[in-house]
Amino acid sequence: WIPLPGVLAFMTWAGVGFDASLDNVSFVFKDGELQGLWFQDLGRSVIYPERCPIPIPNDYLGKLVNTVDELHNEVFTGLFQ
Repeated sequence: WIPLPGVLAFMTWAGVGFDASLDNVSFVFKDGELQGLWFQDLGRSVIYPERCPIPIPNDYLGKLVNTVDELHNEVFTGLFQ
């Protein structure tokens, strides 16, 4: 559950959802303390363009969603499976 606050904050603020399922995330530790997450495949991310504060690159490999509900479904499916 450690990655949950960061994943949810990014989704809420920027409309970007990461697949934080265990097979797509590596935990980064320093001196036994969690320092961050490494997402293996950013192509499994989703963006809700209405919320995204930066331009989306033309070569973005992830999925674009049209509603907040779709964004939530994509993120929560990976987190809770």
